[in-house]
Amino acid sequence: MKLTNYILLLICLVTISGCAVTGVNKERDLVGVSARKTKVSAPPYGMVYIPSGSFVAGASDEDMSNNPFDQKKTIEVSGFFMDQTEISNAQYRQFVEWVKDSLKTDNVNELSYSFEYFDFQQAVENPGVDRSSLLVKESVHIYPDTLVWMVDFPNAENSFLVTDYFSSGQYDNYPVVGVSWKQAKAFCAWRTNIYNSYNAKHKKNEAKLTFDLPSEWQWEYASRGKLNQMPYPWGGPDIVDSKGRYRANFKTGYGDYSNDGGTYTVPVKHYRPNAYGLYNMVGNVAEWTISTFGEAGNIGILNDLNPTYSSYRKNEARKVARGGSWKDVASRILVSSRVGIDQDKSNSFTGFRTIASYTIVK
Repeated sequence: MKLTNYILLLICLVTISGCAVTGVNKERDLVGVSARKTKVSAPPYGMVYIPSGSFVAGASDEDMSNNPFDQKKTIEVSGFFMDQTEISNAQYRQFVEWVKDSLKTDNVNELSYSFEYFDFQQAVENPGVDRSSLLVKESVHIYPDTLVWMVDFPNAENSFLVTDYFSSGQYDNYPVVGVSWKQAKAFCAWRTNIYNSYNAKHKKNEAKLTFDLPSEWQWEYASRGKLNQMPYPWGGPDIVDSKGRYRANFKTGYGDYSNDGGTYTVPVKHYRPNAYGLYNMVGNVAEWTISTFGEAGNIGILNDLNPTYSSYRKNEARKVARGGSWKDVASRILVSSRVGIDQDKSNSFTGFRTIASYTIVK
């Protein structure tokens, strides 16, 4: 036997012998414990994936609001799923009908959805507190306030919208309005429940998803559609396309509501989507976000990685709505436009869309 082959044989024997002596023992050696394997889902129906990335948040040069909180800051956002459209009347009606069936009642005044959530912000601010005390239970009346069409516009004939807008099939694909921030949160909790319960019932080995409202910075990142530091989801500065057609639903000129194709709201897919495939990210209806309005939302003091501030305190009950609406002029439907609305209030010009992210559950 050649010397080289003999040496190789000795190496193999030593290696095999060593493995026999020091073989892996799961009871003795640090081998790790694998988590339950789940499949990463494709986007849920009606949603698109918004990939991770950075953008310059805050007011563009066209924003004339003079808001002291409208600063510029580079922000990094992790990926998430987002509804392509605002939640429509038909989609919200599915929620209402589910609650009707579960409560076995047709009385809309009795329609409440109960859910619970963990107040992470309180956990951070009170590290020694019993975690079980931070589990918040809510019961929210979920039927939209259809009277908003008359409350928001007194001395105007909008009674046909009070009776028809939510209940008539002709408005199925129009954005739901008359829904408060708390009602939108209840919808998110319900959607989380039915999505994950179905997968569990049918033994679909998929990761659980949590549906929620976006933070205002997730919303702005998605709204910009890869176009950094531009005023609108399609870029700018023009509000019309090359054929003179308006790109969004807003109050044009000196008060022309219908010149853009809709006197009030328009269907949720009425205009071209942005580069992410999202429709009506400005105009049509302003959209609720999870974020609390006020100085706490000052972009200058927020983290530059997935920033958010959401508080459930009663003295911080104003939440941020983004994007402007059908009743606003062009300067108020920018991707940086933001207003604060009380979380218990609803109106005829604010709706919402949801996002979804993976939840690790043992």
